[in-house]
This record gives sequence, structure tokens and C-alpha cells, in this order.
Amino acid sequence: MSFVVSPAEYMLVQYLFGEYQRDRHQRARASGPTFPGSRRDESGPRRESGPRRYEGRVQPPLLASAQDTPVNQLPTTGDTSATADPAPVSTAHPLANYVSLHRLTPPLYAFVTSIFSIFIPNSVQEALTHPGWRAAMEDEMRALWANQTWDLVPLPTGHTSVSCKWIFVVKHAADGIVDRLKARLVARGFTQQHGLDYEETFSLVAKLNTVRVLLSLVVHRHWPLYQLDIKNAFLNGDLQETVYMQQPPGFETTGESLVCHLRKSIYGLKQSPRAWFEKFSKVVCASGFTPSSADFSLFTRHRSTGTVILLVYVDDILITGNDTTGIQQIKEQLNSAFQTKDLGNLRYFLGLEVARRSDGLVLSQRKYCMGLLHDAGYSGCKPAETPMDAITSSRPIVLTLTSCLQIRNIIDAWLGS
Repeated sequence: MSFVVSPAEYMLVQYLFGEYQRDRHQRARASGPTFPGSRRDESGPRRESGPRRYEGRVQPPLLASAQDTPVNQLPTTGDTSATADPAPVSTAHPLANYVSLHRLTPPLYAFVTSIFSIFIPNSVQEALTHPGWRAAMEDEMRALWANQTWDLVPLPTGHTSVSCKWIFVVKHAADGIVDRLKARLVARGFTQQHGLDYEETFSLVAKLNTVRVLLSLVVHRHWPLYQLDIKNAFLNGDLQETVYMQQPPGFETTGESLVCHLRKSIYGLKQSPRAWFEKFSKVVCASGFTPSSADFSLFTRHRSTGTVILLVYVDDILITGNDTTGIQQIKEQLNSAFQTKDLGNLRYFLGLEVARRSDGLVLSQRKYCMGLLHDAGYSGCKPAETPMDAITSSRPIVLTLTSCLQIRNIIDAWLGS
């Protein structure tokens, strides 16, 4: 039996279970002896008057009913009281009133309760003790060595080295299942110094208006729309500056103190996006493509057999056109120049969920909106037809540094959507 989990549904499930467990453990640690009539006496019915708040942020809600949380199927970490915990206390406007899990089929229900057995390491030492994450780190190191990313040399006098760290991510397939564990070595670019180890950093990416026009053209011309992913894209860029980086944690060479003299760009460096785009542009232009004067991230090639269009956003590439042979040829050429992964028909790009129908494309930003609510801490708020308060207050609004940054990030996210 097969089933499909959309990225938005998976993110919601992960959020609901994670917040429920976190809140339950916090309440268990904070609980103490209670006395009749005291503020901690919870023998009587309890009802919260509104969304829970912490440091000025509305916290995500608990689930409204026990049937939304398969506690007996959640992985335990030594706390055996999970199955005996009573139904959680709900907020005034729980998210489960609008989106819950009770309509999932039994196979899908079993799937979403098992995905939390994969943990994200908090340190290099913790990752090295796990076979899966250790293999992912070794795969990353093999890719770096095969790409001849650096040479081990003593740090010259008068130079400084950039530090680095490991980033761990669980990659999921389009149907929601775990695809692979990804460990990526990232340089801490904020330790770089302008004029010493980097100069130009600006890199072109696809404009959102260009994406909209391309999608409209695909629908109007009934063209196919494919997506490619460049594996370790930034490792293909050529560095023009002299950059030294500390050795990867957990994979240091014993003996004399050495550093990595970078020959290729690496994730985290300020100039890496620019170096990668320059390398990609050289490859596609050598294949007969021409960048558009309106958007230099859009490349076109016109031949007697038809037209092929490429749109690049960092390491995500969209390919369309009416030249079937030409599309297959450019896929093979890109795979020979870089290590690519053919994702097939476009499904998700820049926060847009794309579904193909016979009469066109269906676009949705459900996952993007849910992620924005979750990051802002407003997934437990009551939905409103308009964001403006019905009754305005004459009291001055005091904005802290945290709230100002949050407001700026929310506005930036909406403008970018």
C-alpha cells in the first residue's frame, strides 16, 4: 500500500509532535507540590484565557485532543510516563481545530509516527557515534577530496584562517519519506575580512517576476517543465582570492599544525555564490545558450529543432522548451560538467508548490505560509479576516529589538513570496 505526504503536511506533523513533547516535558520539570487553593493546584478544571506567551512571543499551541497525538507510538528517550500523560491542555485557538491528523489513513498514520526516530546531532562527537551521520560526513569528505577543494599547508605568517563547522540535515523525497542524511561542511564566512580573503560577493539569482513569466509561458505553449539539482554546487566555483580554512572538525590530520589552502569555493564563504554562478554561466554559454538582458539568470538557446530555456536559482535549475532532444542534451552536458540530480517534473521551487494538470498549473504556498507562521510563533493565534484590530488602543506601542527584527523578517519573507 502506498501513500503520499506533501511537504506541508510533513512539516505540520513534525511541528505538532515536537511542540507537544517539548511543552509536556517543560510542564513536568516545572511541576512541584501543590496545595488546595494555591496557584499550582490543578485538581479542578483548568482553562487558559488565551494563547500562551513567552518573552513576548505567542507560543505554538498544544493539540486539542489525544487522538491527534499517537503518544503510544512516539519514540521515547527513557521517559516512560509518556503513555500515561493525560490529554494536553489546549489553547484558546488550537491549530488542530483547523489542521489535524485524525483523517489520516492507518498506513500514513504509522508513517508520520515513525519519522521522528531520526535525530539531528548537536555536536560532531554525537554525529560520529551514529553510523548514518558518520557515513554522511565521510561522503562529504570524499566529495571534497575528489573535487580537490584544498591543500593542507602550514599557515603562512601574517595570514588568518577561517573556521568551519558541520551542518546536519535530513533530506526527504517528494512523497515525504526520508531520502538520505546530509552532512555539509560550511565555512564561517563571517570571520572573513574584506580586502584580504574576499572582494566581490554579488551573485545573480532568478527574479520572481521571471519565474511567473516562465510558468505562464509553459502553460500557454504546453511545454514540459523539469527541475535539476546541482549536488555540492558551490564546490565547483573557482576562487580568485587566497583563503585559508581550519581543518574539518573530526577529520583533522594529526601531527604538524596544518590548515586548508582552498583551491575551490566552499559553502559559507562570502564569494562562493558568485564563483559558482560564474562557473555555471561559462558552461551553459559554451553549449550555445545566451543570457537574457532582462534577467541574466535566464538562458535561452534557439535552433532549427526548437527552443530550450534554462532558469537558475543558486543550485536549482528549471528547464523547459519545445526541443525534446535539446533538453535531454543539456541535461547530459550539465551532468558531465557537474554532478546533477534529475528531479523530474517541477514540484517545488522558491516556496511554490507546483502541480501539473491538463488545463495548466496549480500553484500553492501552503508550506511557505505554515513555515512563516511557525518561525514567527503565531501558529496558535486566532485566524482573522483582516490583520487590523477592530478596536484601536491609544497606548503607545513599545517595540523591542527582538520584535523589530521579527517584524522586519516577516515583511521580508512576504515581499520575497
